[in-house]
Amino acid sequence: MSLRCFSRRSSKYTLLKERPTQLNIFIPHIPDIDVQGCGSVYSSEDIAEDEVFLSIPFTPLVLTDTVARKQLPASVQSLDGRTALTLFLTQQVLLKHNGSGKESFYQPYLDMIPDRIHTALEFDDQDLEQLRGTNAFQNVKELKEKLRQKYEETMRVVGEDLKVEDGYTWEKFLWAETVLSSRAFPAHLFGGGVEGEIVLIPLGDTLNHKSRHKATWIKTPQGLEMSGSASSKGSQVFNNYGPKVKRKLPCLLPFQMAC
Repeated sequence: MSLRCFSRRSSKYTLLKERPTQLNIFIPHIPDIDVQGCGSVYSSEDIAEDEVFLSIPFTPLVLTDTVARKQLPASVQSLDGRTALTLFLTQQVLLKHNGSGKESFYQPYLDMIPDRIHTALEFDDQDLEQLRGTNAFQNVKELKEKLRQKYEETMRVVGEDLKVEDGYTWEKFLWAETVLSSRAFPAHLFGGGVEGEIVLIPLGDTLNHKSRHKATWIKTPQGLEMSGSASSKGSQVFNNYGPKVKRKLPCLLPFQMAC
């Protein structure tokens, strides 16, 4: 991976910076700043319009359901790709805490994802009442019930291999689902996958959204490249995640847009 920008999220950025060989990453000399203090991505030097500033190899970084299934037991093979990725994220996070002494290859990426992703799906019944009278109230309630049902159905399939007592809890499942809803990209944008298939792109998903911002993903034989609007050294680099339906945002994303 090559970068002409840098990401910083407290000490979690340091973990990524200190493991360049494992992630095949090059990070140039960067100033120690984070203007907004929210783990944003900033340019380490001037970037011209349409200049490639981010390059991500397919192997080993882009996370697909195929990658996930290779690390999971055979019982997962009958499940859909999104569920496989959900279980894979849970599995990789648990590696750090299961006492085996092993750590996920993707740990620097996982460390950049918040332990709690603040969407309305985290609301308890009392908090949810604050949404009563809005479209979001019913949307949140229905989606949470649907996800809970999905979790229970999933555990009926994989419960012998991935046990609740080993950490495959409802809370972890909901966290992983929220990671996907807030960070995953549709695979068909990059010329692969079937309709509805998603992928995770470490670091590529770290850029904040800016409405109507110019952003272009380019597929190459080796991986993915990104270019966009010009950016001066030290300024935040953005992506454009496309139009969103406002009533769905409280369920899916840990932010709200004013536009």
